Amino acid sequence: MKLLKFLFIFLAALLIAGSADASEFKITGGEILDYGPAIFAVKKIPDKMSEVRVKFLNQTTDIVGRPTGSFGIRYRIDGEPKGEIIKAIIKIKFPKEGILKDGILSSGIKNLASLKLGNIYRAGFAWQPDDRVVFGKYTIQVTVDNDVIVEKEFNVVQKLAEK
Repeated sequence: MKLLKFLFIFLAALLIAGSADASEFKITGGEILDYGPAIFAVKKIPDKMSEVRVKFLNQTTDIVGRPTGSFGIRYRIDGEPKGEIIKAIIKIKFPKEGILKDGILSSGIKNLASLKLGNIYRAGFAWQPDDRVVFGKYTIQVTVDNDVIVEKEFNVVQKLAEK
């Protein structure tokens, strides 16, 4: 059975060709612009990177865990000079007990990304149809030089509490 597949650190915008060189840059902050459960569509473009379109359904950190469900953040890292390419690490931390993936217990996903200061990006997680959903706390975190720039915690539950 295929368990959790890493979904959408939405690399469409994230995998910018090139890498940060030895130039100086200064991070002045980061901002989460949107977050919550999401739906997405991948548009294949011949001879180019696929385009990922994302729509956040509502701003909540309580997520109903279900196969094919997804959630995430839309964020920006601010700094100087604007447009400078920097290296960032996007982490998705799983609940404390971890998730079994390909026979190995995993505590999360970590990916290196090249990002432009001032641009808007998305990061998130989705379950595949045959994945077992693990309920609990998931955290999406973007770091630069070991400094947390943006972070959002989500509580994945079986069903939402009635209000």
